[in-house]
Amino acid sequence: MRSRRFVVVLVLYMLGSGGACFGFISALHKVEIELANTLGLEASASPGAVAEALWDSMTFRNMITHLVGDKDVAKEVLAIPPLALIYGWLAF
Repeated sequence: MRSRRFVVVLVLYMLGSGGACFGFISALHKVEIELANTLGLEASASPGAVAEALWDSMTFRNMITHLVGDKDVAKEVLAIPPLALIYGWLAF
């Protein structure tokens, strides 16, 4: 903990992961705005509203279940918020 290298690596990791999450949220919001414009709907002011509705829809859940091939694994994946999945992939 007293090493400068540890502190520098920790700061770089925090900046990188925070920047990646911010980038994901910004990209998600832009996609949602374009999707709302394409469908002729009112765009949401907060990012993630469309993604949350999609995540909760039965059609999307069935698609993920068929994509994964195992219903139990699909339930576990769908229980995790999309941002946590992206962050987990990034950390991996």
